[in-house]
Amino acid sequence: MKKKFPLVITFLAILFAFELPTEAVGQISEINEGQYIRAINGAFDKEAKINRRVISTETIFVDGKKTVQFERTTLYVVPDRRHTVLRTIRGEKEETEETIAIGSDRFVRKNGGNWELETGLSGSGISIPNNAKTQCNYERRLIDGKSVNVFRRRSDYVSEDGEDKGSRMYYDSVVHLN
Repeated sequence: MKKKFPLVITFLAILFAFELPTEAVGQISEINEGQYIRAINGAFDKEAKINRRVISTETIFVDGKKTVQFERTTLYVVPDRRHTVLRTIRGEKEETEETIAIGSDRFVRKNGGNWELETGLSGSGISIPNNAKTQCNYERRLIDGKSVNVFRRRSDYVSEDGEDKGSRMYYDSVVHLN
């Protein structure tokens, strides 16, 4: 029997617990960063005991040009299983990292290669400086025929270190919850 992984419905809990605007599907409302963080963390905490799918997209712009995009889809199966596919797109180059976690065991494969036991942490490792101008938005959107919560966080700053020092950086993160 094929198991279905529904997008978890957390709409009412998020709206009431975190005082988000009750907009119709397709209407965007600005929220503050505290509301954004509370909604995301609260939803993940409440959903920790139910099967769900979480989709997120993060995009980095340097001097107005898109340099990197991360697309992550994670299926959670209680009590302790997770399957994540992370696509990293840099210009014309695309890499895929797939992780399966069962209990404390984590296995990873890159670009369709062989599965290996993971020995370290992976992910985007993006750090946004405190002086960044950040805007957070919330909207209801239809995805796969279901109404879901979409949270978007955009940050604008000038890089202070690394190879992009002095460049204008834009970081755009989108998280779909439900």
